[in-house]
Amino acid sequence: MPFVNGIEAARQIRASVPGTGVLVFTMHEDETVVDQVMRAGAHGCVFKSEAQAELPRAVESVARGKTFFGRVDPLTDKRNLKRTTLTNQQRRIVQLVAKDYTNKQIASALGVSQKTVETHRHAIRTKLNLTTTAGLVRYAFRNGIASLDD
Repeated sequence: MPFVNGIEAARQIRASVPGTGVLVFTMHEDETVVDQVMRAGAHGCVFKSEAQAELPRAVESVARGKTFFGRVDPLTDKRNLKRTTLTNQQRRIVQLVAKDYTNKQIASALGVSQKTVETHRHAIRTKLNLTTTAGLVRYAFRNGIASLDD
């Protein structure tokens, strides 16, 4: 998508039209992504690798007002979903880092000081146990926060 990723699109759709059923279709098979999809208010998530088998059931379920999270259903899965979640501001900073923005450019885009961006980036790396910008960018792509189409 040209302007936002699927998780952000789900968040915006739910905010604009709360009664709309939102189903996220993703290539990122990661429990963190499922957690982010849930937190964005989507009603379901289908992995592209399982689309043929799962998509018709998922659409039907969401159309009936139910949820669908496939093989990683947060309501029935006995594993704990990874709870490393980023705030909206942190998520936006990660998106901009993945777009190769400098701290100064990020500060300007978000209307905050450069020091605030640096503080957020440090907190993000600490929260995610990452040590480099490359690791942060890799995290963004693997978890659907950024994509090559951004």
